[in-house]
Amino acid sequence: MKYDDASWHYGGNFPSGLPEICGAIHIGMFISWAINSDLVSEFHKDESPEELAAIKSRKKTGAEFLMTVCNENSPTKT
Repeated sequence: MKYDDASWHYGGNFPSGLPEICGAIHIGMFISWAINSDLVSEFHKDESPEELAAIKSRKKTGAEFLMTVCNENSPTKT
């Protein structure tokens, strides 16, 4: 079941020139909290350790993680 998707938050009636990543900020905040609370799947522990470390060290945002590592909305990686 999908509760949210960044693509649902861009392409609508928003200011022109707004980057698509802005649609992922609210989801990214939750992702950052989950990662920093060690609520991470074995998949990401195995496949994305550098990206997880970047979140924990605040070198990458949760929105960036969602858009790059999770392929924005891929059900196989979220």
